[in-house]
Amino acid sequence: MYYINLLNHQGVFPSDQDLASHPTTKEIVNLFASNQNEFSNKFANAFVKVSQLSVLIGNQGEIRKSCFAPSNRQSNNGVCGRRGGGNCSKHINYCKIIINLTVISNNFSFLV
Repeated sequence: MYYINLLNHQGVFPSDQDLASHPTTKEIVNLFASNQNEFSNKFANAFVKVSQLSVLIGNQGEIRKSCFAPSNRQSNNGVCGRRGGGNCSKHINYCKIIINLTVISNNFSFLV
């Protein structure tokens, strides 16, 4: 239903709706909207891959209030651009680079 909603211009978030029109993702939106089994199979395979990732324990990782910066570099309240300052634009650009690298391939190998 999610992908059908995107094709009907009923995405909840603009970033979701953009999936239906972006050149690197619209093909897969159409595929998943027309074939729920295809989505289910791809999702199951991706879920298995994620479940095989090593989990960080003890002091190997960190819990962040903001995903944009390591905890020791966050502003006072954990939100960039508010009390304590911060440069959100560089973090947003960094996230855009990561997203572009993730979806640059038309074969969507992260779902295979």
